[in-house]
Amino acid sequence: MQRPPRKKNTSLFSKRLFILSFLQGVFSLAVVALVFQVSLRLGETVGAARTLAFVTLIVSNLCLILTNRSWSRSIIASLMVANKALLWVMSGAVLFLWLVVYVPFFRKSFHFEVFHGVDLFIALAAGILSVMWFELVKFISYKNKIELMKS
Repeated sequence: MQRPPRKKNTSLFSKRLFILSFLQGVFSLAVVALVFQVSLRLGETVGAARTLAFVTLIVSNLCLILTNRSWSRSIIASLMVANKALLWVMSGAVLFLWLVVYVPFFRKSFHFEVFHGVDLFIALAAGILSVMWFELVKFISYKNKIELMKS
């Protein structure tokens, strides 16, 4: 609420915002599809691959929420800013993810299979990696702004 409202004739999304958002979605989709395919090629069942891909998708989406909180600060720096709504959203997502993966009734409803510790590591790593490119873009952009301010 510190900025004035945008002008009526200004588009809601800038071209840059649209392209970056599109790329974030494409990278997340690519990582989830890759995790699914690699899981199948390594001999996992379709249900196990589906479970791994779903958890990766949720982790990737949670990472997207975190990385998009600030387009100038890193995920780590933005986590230092308290936000009750974020805590509720993240907690709720993790709770419901746990329910559909580990409670047999829900697991069967989603046609998932038992999820192991190594699967969790893979899903976390893949989900985090799916947004790391954007963190790098933010870092380079910030570094360039600092360089411009010095000159």
